[in-house]
Amino acid sequence: MSTALMRLFSVFITTFFASLGSATPAPDNQALTDFFASLGSLAPAPDNQAHVEDVAGALLAELSASSGEGRNQDRFERLEDAIRPTYASLPKNEHGNLNHEAMRYALHRLFLQQHGWFVRGLEPSAEKSASSADVLKGMMKENVPAYVQGLLEKMIGDRGLSLHDLAVVAVTLEDLIHNESVQRLEKVYDMHGFKKGPEGLLQSEEVENVINTFMTIYITGSNWTTVTMAKLANTKKSLAQMSNVWPKTQEWLKKVQHNMTEASSELKLHDPKHGLGFATTERIIEEVVGQFGPFNDLECMELKDVLVKMEDTPGRVRLSDFYEKEKHGYWEFDDKIEYLRSQGVLDESNPELPRVIMTNYIGSWAQCLKASGMYAVCCRNECEDLMGQLERRFAGPTATPARIIDFVAKLSSQSVAAPRALPQTLIKRLNEVAASNGGQVPLHGRLFAQWMSHAYPRECPYPHEAGTSNPQTPDQWMEATAQESTKVSKEEKKRTLTAAEKHPRKAVKSAAAKSRGVDEHEELPWTEAEELLVIRPVLQDKKASRNNGMSFWELVFICLGLAGLWRAKEVWSGVARSKASTSAAFDKCCV
Repeated sequence: MSTALMRLFSVFITTFFASLGSATPAPDNQALTDFFASLGSLAPAPDNQAHVEDVAGALLAELSASSGEGRNQDRFERLEDAIRPTYASLPKNEHGNLNHEAMRYALHRLFLQQHGWFVRGLEPSAEKSASSADVLKGMMKENVPAYVQGLLEKMIGDRGLSLHDLAVVAVTLEDLIHNESVQRLEKVYDMHGFKKGPEGLLQSEEVENVINTFMTIYITGSNWTTVTMAKLANTKKSLAQMSNVWPKTQEWLKKVQHNMTEASSELKLHDPKHGLGFATTERIIEEVVGQFGPFNDLECMELKDVLVKMEDTPGRVRLSDFYEKEKHGYWEFDDKIEYLRSQGVLDESNPELPRVIMTNYIGSWAQCLKASGMYAVCCRNECEDLMGQLERRFAGPTATPARIIDFVAKLSSQSVAAPRALPQTLIKRLNEVAASNGGQVPLHGRLFAQWMSHAYPRECPYPHEAGTSNPQTPDQWMEATAQESTKVSKEEKKRTLTAAEKHPRKAVKSAAAKSRGVDEHEELPWTEAEELLVIRPVLQDKKASRNNGMSFWELVFICLGLAGLWRAKEVWSGVARSKASTSAAFDKCCV
């Protein structure tokens, strides 16, 4: 390895170790050489882990692709356009860019909106990053977003992330998720005994079987490293017996396969007369994974319809009614009160008559599919659509109460008709929020989110105060609490039903009355605690200040050099890359 490359790699590793916040000092040249050599000999990562070489390699490839020849204009422009309204409306630092919290918020919104992916590590409460020990072996996949962001931030300096930087991180995470899907597809091919090379052409029925096997593992959250065909056969039978959801899913998969096969044929990526190659099946799986969120949302809307029919106040269902329903399709309304409380699903403003908050329940972890170690597929947050319109309208982090009231009064949702006259209580509270913020309402604070949950109680989740809830999957909650189940016992259910009998029911509102939202006489819980996306002051290190804030082109130069280094490492270690997008980027910049 040349001295120049070693020096460049030394800078990279020093920066990387600093980004981890580790007390471990950056390694010397010999340690760097050992570390570099070890990257080519790491064992395959478990299903819930990712290797740093894959994560860093994907980021460097996207940085290279986004700035020179071969830039995938359509892909970057698509993501930049999708993020732009949110980016424009978020508070910026002194350089006009996003800080750590705002960046995470924007990406969290993007992936939920685009794919229905709840990417682990981007949720508002996420702060954990990968440690140096994790990196040397394999980091938990939930830490990947923090590592990618931290690495890019350290390379850029203190200026924060621009819209373009945000798109680079988004494309990198999309690539990592796609690469994970490809690895899993290869596993499915092996399970079926199919070849993956040019000679491995499959007939349409065989591809359909592969896709069904892939999807069975995907939606059930099975362990990809240990699953067997025998286990999957039993799982498929169970899925078919539970409800009509699995047959619907299979029909949707057939449509996606047909459409993608036709598209691949038009692009001459395969000859359907001779069979479908692995590359075509990969394209089908990429489309399935990317579009399953919107398809799954049809079931989420069915769940919402069931809950709306049970509500006794806007967006709320009595816990007693929730328990009496017990089951609808594969939705089971039998979570114990302690679990619902920890998930932020309960409204206990009246302790004697707890209610389930409809939007919080639909969006809770219990309703998500654990599709990957990096993300889960969750129900779409309908409030994101409304916030998106507000962001496009105001194009800034704040707005006056008058402008918001005028716009929201004309803004309809799936359950609220417009135009409408907003209740005086809502108007009064919005003015109070503005009075505490110099006459402006912060659009991305807790109080405005709470106000939106009152204006659109069937679309917008209620934002609990920080630290009052702890969203977890059922398994995580049981492990943390030493409980054997999240299911309510017969005794607990009976107590809840008996207590509810003391409270008379309100008259059922007509559909027209419901469409007007909350009226003056329907008071929902309100607390005054505010939480904002805070821009933290930059703390300059005098020794490092002259190295901060490098220009974009300086960053590109370094990344192109790192990309070349990555290619050299692969040649040295003899590891052939199978990921076409990364190889293409390396070839264009370095060969």
